[in-house]
Amino acid sequence: MHILAQLSDDSLGGVITISFFAIMFVVIAFLDAHVEGGWSSFAKRYRAQTRPVGKAYSLPGWTYCNVHWNARGLRVIFTDTGIYFSMLFYRRLAHPPFLIPWESVKGIKKEHGRSVLEIEDTAGKIRLDLSHELEHVLARYQKAA
Repeated sequence: MHILAQLSDDSLGGVITISFFAIMFVVIAFLDAHVEGGWSSFAKRYRAQTRPVGKAYSLPGWTYCNVHWNARGLRVIFTDTGIYFSMLFYRRLAHPPFLIPWESVKGIKKEHGRSVLEIEDTAGKIRLDLSHELEHVLARYQKAA
């Protein structure tokens, strides 16, 4: 007998609701990742095959496609060659990791008492909100930037 036929009407409604939200999550992830100047623009241009050695940091927030996002799931690793971006496993489906070279970093500004790292090139623009801890980590790489 089919497993859905064994569920009560209340349980079947829950399964349908959960399935709907799971499908919507996947659709939104793909739309978010493939917007012009968004994640996929950078991932196509700067695809990273391997994760570099180093500590992965979380960010308080970031901006791309002129929309400010909280950085839930985003991790960055600062390396001698650039900044490695990756998502946690539950967001990685449509967000392959990439490594932006230091040449694309345009500068660091202070806004609202917080440092903001600006990245811009033909793939698009990204602004990273930096915590005080990340300001100190980034200071080690400012020569490369």
